[in-house]
Amino acid sequence: MDRKEFGNLILENERQLYRIAKSILRSDEDCADAAQETVMKAFEKLHTLRDDRYAKTWLIRILINECFRIADKQKRERMLADKVKAVKNRRIKNRRREMSGRKSTVNFIRRWRSCRGNSALYWNFIILKSFP
Repeated sequence: MDRKEFGNLILENERQLYRIAKSILRSDEDCADAAQETVMKAFEKLHTLRDDRYAKTWLIRILINECFRIADKQKRERMLADKVKAVKNRRIKNRRREMSGRKSTVNFIRRWRSCRGNSALYWNFIILKSFP
């Protein structure tokens, strides 16, 4: 297959390639990227095509593999973003916990100062109230 035949193959199957990409990726930008990468890879590997009768099948297979590659990349990026978000949430919770611990200690000291001469029973109540 020569360059002119390859160009004709791309033009004849442009809509079908887009529909296949759209069924896998959903995003118009991703479909356009997949189609562009497919054409580029197919052109670079045109010499590996054994039989011109299977050129359309070969092109579609390259497109499908490219779409799956893009989808996997997006999935990894989403998973990484979720992990980063989870780490941030854990840090926020830990900070809140640390702050609540400090508040408990401050509240205990205030209560201790306010009732120095009271009974042991009252002290037990203060300790239980201050440190849940």
